Amino acid sequence: MAHEHTLDSVEENKEINVSPLRLASSSSLADIFNPSGYEYEHLNLDESEDIARSKGQSGQLSHQSSANSLGIFPDQRERAASVHSALVSEKSPEITSASEIASPGSTSHLLESPPCLNFASSKSPHRRGRGLHGIVERAWPWNRHHKSGYTSTTSNEQPQATDIDPSSTLDPDPDTEAGDDTIDDETFHKIYSQPPISCSSHENPSRDRNILMTMVSVYSTCMSGIWLVVAFKQIRWNNRITSKSMLEPSTASILSTVIAKSIELSFIASFAWCVGQQLTRRAYQKSRGLTLAEISMRGWINKPGAWFGNWQTLRYGGRTILTPLTVMMILATIGATLYTPASDALVSPKLKFDSWHSQELQGPVLASYGNLKYTKSKCPAMFGGSAGALQDDACVNVEFSGQSYRNLLAFMETWTKRIDNGTDLSTLFAKRPVGTSLLNNNVTMVGAWINTQYSNVTESSEKYGRIVNNVTMAMPHPGVYAAATHRNNRIVQPDELSGVGQYSIRAGVVSPTINTMCVAVTKDELAPLVYTTWPNSKVNKSGVGDQLVPIQETLWKGDVPHMFDSKGKPNYYNRTVLDDIFKWGPKYQRWPPVFTAYPYDFNFISNSTVTDSTGIYTIAKPAEFENYTLCEARSWLSAACSTRFDVSGTSGSRLSAHCEDADDINAYHRSYDKPPEWETPSKDWRLMGEQWQLSMDMNGGQRNSNSSNSRILTRTALKENRLLQDLPSLAEVWAVYLASSIVIGSIDSPYKHYWEYATPDNILKEPTFHRFNASIMSQEYTSGHIHAWHRAWYSILIIVFALNLASLSYILLHRHTITDFTETENLFTLAINSPPSSQFKGSCGGGPKKRDFVVPWKGRYSKTGKKRDGVVVEQKGDSYKRLSQSKAWL
Repeated sequence: MAHEHTLDSVEENKEINVSPLRLASSSSLADIFNPSGYEYEHLNLDESEDIARSKGQSGQLSHQSSANSLGIFPDQRERAASVHSALVSEKSPEITSASEIASPGSTSHLLESPPCLNFASSKSPHRRGRGLHGIVERAWPWNRHHKSGYTSTTSNEQPQATDIDPSSTLDPDPDTEAGDDTIDDETFHKIYSQPPISCSSHENPSRDRNILMTMVSVYSTCMSGIWLVVAFKQIRWNNRITSKSMLEPSTASILSTVIAKSIELSFIASFAWCVGQQLTRRAYQKSRGLTLAEISMRGWINKPGAWFGNWQTLRYGGRTILTPLTVMMILATIGATLYTPASDALVSPKLKFDSWHSQELQGPVLASYGNLKYTKSKCPAMFGGSAGALQDDACVNVEFSGQSYRNLLAFMETWTKRIDNGTDLSTLFAKRPVGTSLLNNNVTMVGAWINTQYSNVTESSEKYGRIVNNVTMAMPHPGVYAAATHRNNRIVQPDELSGVGQYSIRAGVVSPTINTMCVAVTKDELAPLVYTTWPNSKVNKSGVGDQLVPIQETLWKGDVPHMFDSKGKPNYYNRTVLDDIFKWGPKYQRWPPVFTAYPYDFNFISNSTVTDSTGIYTIAKPAEFENYTLCEARSWLSAACSTRFDVSGTSGSRLSAHCEDADDINAYHRSYDKPPEWETPSKDWRLMGEQWQLSMDMNGGQRNSNSSNSRILTRTALKENRLLQDLPSLAEVWAVYLASSIVIGSIDSPYKHYWEYATPDNILKEPTFHRFNASIMSQEYTSGHIHAWHRAWYSILIIVFALNLASLSYILLHRHTITDFTETENLFTLAINSPPSSQFKGSCGGGPKKRDFVVPWKGRYSKTGKKRDGVVVEQKGDSYKRLSQSKAWL
């Protein structure tokens, strides 16, 4: 392999004083300059087939082995003929640019024509030792013979005479490329007289496409493309990567790192291989060359940390040989260095919230809302079928009482903390504490006050002339929990993420609602509804004050008139001053309640006579004043709310009702273009409410039980027509107390506001799934960036994929490969067998400096044939190939 070089030094040009070389076309001249009979040829690596070059043939072939020779030399171009040799003159230490060293228009340091027989040098006689022969003697250490008709051989060969046909001429190269200098090789032949057999080659540097490297490049390109797509799409792995799936998070992280490392290594291998191919091709081109800076930068790809030790390469070489190829090598070095961290930041699965997105969920439905029979059947009665689950009230009573006491205690605690901390002691009803409940003993349910326009005590009292305390509380639908945890919806649960996952759901479903209204009444106003005040009532004294009670607690119901007379006409009982407040009587087609007696202080007496009513009623007797408080409770499914379900593996689960928000796109009523008739009080829930009253002993005043819960509730009855800042009202407390009944009554109930199945007792034998609209934001293992500044890593993935694509294109466009002389072992072997050059003079000890990095070097490959009788003959199939002339890498 040879290196071609040009120096721009006027003084050195004067010193050598060379004259232009002119190549004679006669065969005798060729015989004089090439006495060995060998011909040096170019190497072509781009054509699919060898291009045969015909030569004049005469005589017979001798049995002599051909020798392939390779040399490296500095670039010295000037005239039509370029002389190939190593310079012996001093180098200019101030030159730092490749353009200064190898300028095509340079006229300095051109060597003389070689001395030969019958050929006069243009150099003056006193310049002996300065001619081409003297330079070659110093540049090429072994002996050369320049006598016509004599060929140098190895120690085992005898000189042979050359018999060249005088009429033969050098044929032009049939594959000569634009800009190639064919006289260049001719001069090279004349200088060396014979191939440099010390740098001989047993194999042709050209070979077929490297299949293994092609496969490596295909893998790197495909995988880096997939990695880039995964990073940009930020793929969510859902149930595929969980602590309970086949691919655990730790395994997924290791796997992504291994794949990223394989992409990085295959990228380094394929790109460095392509760079080596292109630089070697440059070395073979007459118009190009490669520099030590380019070779060093190519090494950066394999060893990115090397640029810290070889920073001068970039400082002196990068600024002068800044080409598309060198820019790509620098980018490849950055990409190879940072690809694995970029993959960890953008592709490696990590827990991440996605944005809110709409999704249709489905949940199980088994019974209508407020279905007491279904509630009893699902209660863990412990006694099994022998106790009759549908008839046994004990289990459901325990369930009601347990939940209700917990709810009441939590509400009292909230108020106590509010008072102690002085937190927002506002009389605005919307800002007052709301009730909570528990679902499955581990999900906190938080209600919301709704219909607050009816909760202004002052306005209502002015309207009706008495204290009217009316509140409505909506609770979240417990079915959202069942839907979120059902496998059909494929929502990753925290326990599948090692207990640290989170997700949030905004469900467009109805919300079970409880409305309580407590009205202050006098004893006389209440008399038409109290059995002990009726004529012919059978009563006894209770022994507590002047209280009267029925003789028998259960027989008094027989004295209450029927709801319909013998003609089927409704009998709405006695009229009261409270009819328009509670909407009783013929006008509203609703029956008023009937109570057994007046309760004594700190007690409640409840009603259970109205079988077709939608509400439950109770009378409370506060000890602080003479009047009573009559309360009504009704329930329905509100369409003005959405249910929010927030789950965290570390802080627990929370269901909350979000109501009466004009901006809430998930509110249930938004699922309908035209809202139907809804918010009708549920008659089924009335049975649930009566069972709740029994479990809470809300009728204990008939026996004057003086229960603790009654004492607490009666003390909250309003004495004035305003809400207190430091105490909840009786309607608020009673609504919170009753919340357990609407929560339990809505389990497995429809997500819609109606029941659409004709089944006995409104109970399904098998669950059916109702669909509802929802918005979800969940935390799952996701490929993508976490922080905004992580977006900078996308550039690394793009660079690597683009360079991989370029590498694969380069491999596919070049059908043949050549020996990469930028590889250390190949470069060392070639350099140590090539003639020395003064261009690196002084660099052996301290290494190359400054301008040494930008000296362009070139290579030449010569293939010899067999000769006999002076005729050069190519062996069969020994045609040559020449390199591509492409200037750019692609």
